[in-house]
Amino acid sequence: RLLSLKRDASNGAPKKFTYGVSVIGSRQLKNTNRGPDFIIDNKKIRAQDVVYFPLFTLSKVQKKRLAQIPGNVVYPPKPGQIFSHFKNWKNLLLISIRNGFLANALEVNNACIALFEYFRWMKVLEKVSFKHFITHCDFGLGCIGRNIALNQSGVSTWYFMDTSNFGLNLREEKGCEMRHPYWSYLCYDHFVAWSTFHAEYFKSHPGSFQKKVHLVGCLWNGQLDNKDHARKQTRSPAFKDLDDNFLVVAFDTTYSRNGFASYADGIAFAKHLIQLVEECPDIYVILKEKKERSIHNTLDPTLGAELIELYNHMNSHPRITICSNQADASELISVADMVVSFPFTGTTFEALSINKPAIWHDPANSHKNAPYGKIEGVMTYGYVELKTEVIKTKEIKPDNYQNPMPMNSPLMDPYRDGKAIDRFRDLLISQ
Repeated sequence: RLLSLKRDASNGAPKKFTYGVSVIGSRQLKNTNRGPDFIIDNKKIRAQDVVYFPLFTLSKVQKKRLAQIPGNVVYPPKPGQIFSHFKNWKNLLLISIRNGFLANALEVNNACIALFEYFRWMKVLEKVSFKHFITHCDFGLGCIGRNIALNQSGVSTWYFMDTSNFGLNLREEKGCEMRHPYWSYLCYDHFVAWSTFHAEYFKSHPGSFQKKVHLVGCLWNGQLDNKDHARKQTRSPAFKDLDDNFLVVAFDTTYSRNGFASYADGIAFAKHLIQLVEECPDIYVILKEKKERSIHNTLDPTLGAELIELYNHMNSHPRITICSNQADASELISVADMVVSFPFTGTTFEALSINKPAIWHDPANSHKNAPYGKIEGVMTYGYVELKTEVIKTKEIKPDNYQNPMPMNSPLMDPYRDGKAIDRFRDLLISQ
């Protein structure tokens, strides 16, 4: 009965939009090309047709930034603002007590999350209507109740990949699928994938993407610019000497004490970059940090502090620049002669998807049996291999670079034309 309740239309007809886009985290509000407005081109999809839904608590600065992004903003109500039909809720509580449902607190909690989200979005739909809901990184149970409400109202739900860095990249043998609870029960109508490899991974989770899967390629490669043009547009004084050096843009990852990427690995990765510029005077390195530097002391007071010390040393080197986690990854990839990232950060995938020289560097020889590790030319192990691959690439004329990933590889963007967002837009407007 609760799920069949009709929304209250007493406040007048809801304002109409075509596309509802979630804002799921602060990284979408960093003033980069990967904000929630990436689908807007004002030709096929106009700003006035888009409404954003923040799904986390925004600071004043973040609210101001979101207000500056083309489009409209609606803040979904908090749980305390959606209670109604108290008689029905009272009856539901009595049924739960009578049937012993409260004996299992976890089940009750999960059911409540789904119900709260259902009614939260029924409340949203009293104010606005839209045809498509677009999101990514949608972890947890909330999407189930929300998507039931949206589907009942005729809204198509879309989930898109925003990176290629998932557990299956670390799989070393068939049958070990590296599934994760994050990707289970993603009850969406459409899934937008970068590669066949990743599409099949998501589909392997229970309850996920039972309807349509769309392979569009790497969404962010259309934001990668011609290197020479990108360098002319870059005004940062840190890049003043780039034209005289071979530029390696490096990306670290999220390190932890017990995860797949340890702080010992991160220290080795940083040391190899330092050694590279010390031994090769015509190489310049830009390193983009994945996390705020201060967090390393919290996650690992010993090795984290050592990594911070290394980064501080790198920042004082005349041919190394460190960019914070606020930097635009697309801009950095654009200015690079070569991309080097820690396995299996999505930036190497992005670079390879426009046929820019790129590798994953495994400083501790940990991933030789992983799917990407078995492809010659996309992984290096230890410092000697890193230096050899960088020098080899430096000596190749840009037009002569051969992408080591075959065009028919399920592990890579099958298009490599920089038009993935265009394909996504075409899918949206065709539905």
